[in-house]
Amino acid sequence: MQNREYYIPDDIEEALSLKAEGGGEAAFLSGGTHINWAPVKTNYTTLIDLKKVVPSTVESTRGWIRIGARITLQELADNPRVPEALREGALFVVSRQVRNVATLGGNIAARRTDSNLIPALIALKALIQLGKGDEISVEEWVGSRREDLILQILIPEKGGYVHTRRVSRSANAYPVICAAVSLDREPRIVLGGSYPAGTRLSRVEEALKSQPDLARDDLEALVRSEADPPEDIQGSREFKTYLTAVTVADMVEQCRKGGA
Repeated sequence: MQNREYYIPDDIEEALSLKAEGGGEAAFLSGGTHINWAPVKTNYTTLIDLKKVVPSTVESTRGWIRIGARITLQELADNPRVPEALREGALFVVSRQVRNVATLGGNIAARRTDSNLIPALIALKALIQLGKGDEISVEEWVGSRREDLILQILIPEKGGYVHTRRVSRSANAYPVICAAVSLDREPRIVLGGSYPAGTRLSRVEEALKSQPDLARDDLEALVRSEADPPEDIQGSREFKTYLTAVTVADMVEQCRKGGA
């Protein structure tokens, strides 16, 4: 068994210092459901527990909903101040035992393609407040290789309706598609699952921006022309492309109804 050093820093500065000293062999630890997940096979020799450093509260200030990164997925699902898309995304993790431990910050940091929350956060135009005080969008974070300390997630209070969905062969199966759709002033179609986390369908977004009432058949055809899922054990490229087109079209219709 690999030996690991375990620290519980008292403040942000100590946590950042420990990470800098450990470099790539050090990892921040919150719920631990990803680091301790067997398929990940991490080689970290230093673990930095964030329980004294990162908040888990939900607050509304100056037009933003501020969610502490250490909030568990169950707390996220139970909090009425959290946007509905995030509450639903948290519940897509069907095991309550996992939801009681896994955290929002850890879910974002892992950048896993099966994350139900990353597409929703990108559709919500969420930002991340990092340990050094700077901010970065969730979309930028997912596309980077940064390993900064995540303190809070910031979501605009006046954001539009976001619909989220998970398509899988069973409740516990790896998702074929994770998706979130927003038709606000800047439409966003965000995918995961078979797609790299945070994949955007930019041509579809532009079409919906210029033609808000784009017909379903035209929308499905446009999605099929842009979607490029890999072929694997979950299905052929043709099957996944068809499934993506139908799913996105359904979600756009739901957004047009305003979640009714």
